[in-house]
Formats: sequence, C-alpha cells, structure tokens
Amino acid sequence: MRSPVFQHAFAFEFGDLFFTATYNGFDLYPNEPKAILVTFVKPTTKTRLATALTHRSLADTYA
Repeated sequence: MRSPVFQHAFAFEFGDLFFTATYNGFDLYPNEPKAILVTFVKPTTKTRLATALTHRSLADTYA
C-alpha cells in the first residue's frame, strides 16, 4: 500500500472473501510504502481481488 497523503486508520476489505492480514486499520504515511501479507481462505484471482477490494480511512469522514 502507498498513498500520496496521510491516511489515518486506513483499512481495507475484500467484500465477501474471507482473509487474514498482517495489518488492517493502520496509519498510512505519505509516500512511505506499507507491506502487508494477505492470505485468503480459498483460492481467488487477481480480477476478483481487484473487483472486491475497498478501502477507507478516517480521512474519508472529513467534510
């Protein structure tokens, strides 16, 4: 993960795909990469992951 701006409490999901991740719900600092290992319960495809991936942070709540 990488962001050009600070993202407080950044979190991501993959819809109805069950997964575990080394991090989720973390601060993402500008231009500092964050490596995250994601493991899925069942095999999936890159296309399915790209479609299912959503993310949010507290920055999304600012008016």
